[in-house]
Amino acid sequence: MILSYSARQAKRLVKESVITSLASVATIMGSPSRRRDRILPPTTRAKFLKTIPMNGAVLELGPFDVPQMVGDRVAYFDVLDQGALRVRAVHEGRDPTGCPVIDYVSDSGDLSIVPGPFDTVFSAHVIEHQHDLIQHLADVHRLLKPGGRYYMVVPDKRYCFDHFLKLTTIEDVVAMTDQGPAANVERAIYDVYHNLAHNDCLKHWLGLHGERLTTPATAKAEYETAIARYRDGNYRDVHACHFTPSSFQEILTTLYEADRSALRSIVVHDTNFADLEFFAVLEKS
Repeated sequence: MILSYSARQAKRLVKESVITSLASVATIMGSPSRRRDRILPPTTRAKFLKTIPMNGAVLELGPFDVPQMVGDRVAYFDVLDQGALRVRAVHEGRDPTGCPVIDYVSDSGDLSIVPGPFDTVFSAHVIEHQHDLIQHLADVHRLLKPGGRYYMVVPDKRYCFDHFLKLTTIEDVVAMTDQGPAANVERAIYDVYHNLAHNDCLKHWLGLHGERLTTPATAKAEYETAIARYRDGNYRDVHACHFTPSSFQEILTTLYEADRSALRSIVVHDTNFADLEFFAVLEKS
C-alpha cells in the first residue's frame, strides 16, 4: 500500500510539474504561429482592459450582466433591453443585478441605430456572433472618430466549445456578406447542435477534447426546433465565426489590404495558457 500510494503521489507531482512547465513556456514564448505572424505575447483580460482609454466617449457592445466598461461617458448596445437581459440572466443562473441600462437596443444587432461618434468601441465575445463580419466592421468604423479604436476580447476556438468547428477563413467571411445573415444563422445553429465540445479550456490545452456532446438523434431534434424558432422571428445567440489569434489577424489584415474594411489591425495577443480568449485592437486610420 505504501508503494502504491507513493506511485500515485509521484504521478500527481509529475503531472503538476508538466502543467507548470507548459504554462511557463506558453506564457514566455507564445505559440509558433505567434512568432511567425508577429502575434504579441499572451496577456490577461485584466491587463488588456487597463490599456483601454476611458477619457473619451465609449460604446460597449453586448455587455449582458457583466459590463467591462463603466463610467459617465460609457453607452451600451445590446439585442435586449435591461429588463429582458435580467430575465435571461435568471434563466441562465447568472446575476440579473449586473445588467446595465441599455442605451441602444436592436433585436437583430443592427448598429445603424447608434448615432456615435465614439473614441472607443469595446466588445467581449461579440465579434464571433456576427453573421456578416464585413458589415459589422463597417458599422464600427462609422461609429468611431478618426483615430478611434475597437478593442475586442475574442474566444479562441481551439480551447472552448467551438473546438470541433471549422476555422473561419477569409473565403467564409466574404461568403457571409454574399449569402446574407439568414443562411449563416441556420448554418451556425446546425454546427452548434452537431459539433459542440466541452468548455473546459485547460483540458483542451492538454489535448483532452473528449467527444461531441450530442448524439445524432438528439442533435437533429434540437436543431430542427431551434431552426423553427429562428424562422418564427426569435433571436438565436450562436457563434457564426471561429477564430485563433493567427487566423483572426490574417482575416482582418486581408480585409484591410483589399479595401473591404477600413479598420486596421494594430494589436493581436496570443492566447494565454489555460485560457480560452485572446485580445485584439483595430484602429480607424
